[in-house]
This record gives sequence, structure tokens and C-alpha cells, in this order.
Amino acid sequence: MDERGVSDEELAYLCRSDVRQIRNLKCGNNRSRVLRQKVTNILRTKIYPDVDVTKKVFVFSPGTDLDLSPVSAARGWIRMFNRLQPGVAIRQGRTIRFVRPIAVEFEVEPPTSRAAARKRKLAASSHE
Repeated sequence: MDERGVSDEELAYLCRSDVRQIRNLKCGNNRSRVLRQKVTNILRTKIYPDVDVTKKVFVFSPGTDLDLSPVSAARGWIRMFNRLQPGVAIRQGRTIRFVRPIAVEFEVEPPTSRAAARKRKLAASSHE
């Protein structure tokens, strides 16, 4: 974690944790999955073999356009963006244009759980 330019104190602050817990995590004395998940998401890198990045941050700068289909999707997304930061974006038809910068954090499902959910859905539909 040191090689990423983040000190133990900064990481503890970002994780809302104690510096001792971060140091124990680094030396292997702390196996807290919750803390490992927080560190992984903050650093946005897979550090531990059993912990995937589950949050991604997307930064939209002024002038960026998002084309969404159908128009109802664009309406829903513009509401969400403007709820986060009023006046950050405008909608024209199915296109959203950002007029101010915004960073949005999204939960990302690990690929294995998506595949498992798809298999469960297929298995349930075949039993009907």
C-alpha cells in the first residue's frame, strides 16, 4: 500500500478505521474481510486474491455526453445526477450532457456473482 503513495494514516482515515488495524492488515495479523474490502475499493486495485473491487468511481467532466436508450433511461439518470449535484447535467432527448464536473461511485458486482445469478435464473426458468 505504501507503493501506491497512500500512508497508513491516510488509509485509516479513508477507511474510517484505526491506524493499528491498517498496519495489522498489512502484516497479515488482521484478516477482516470488511477492512480488506474497504482498502481494495479505496485503492481501486485488487490487492487480496479473495477480494474484488466492488466500487468504481467515474468522473464526468464538462462537455461529456452520455447517449442512453431508451429516453426513459436518460430521464432516470438525469434525475439521479441532478439529485447528487443540482444543475450538473442537462438532457436533450436521450443524451445527457454534463455542464459541471461530477464524480459518481457505483457498486460493481463481481463477475462470478453475475455468472452465478445468470445460472440461477436459467435454472429457475427451465423448471417452469
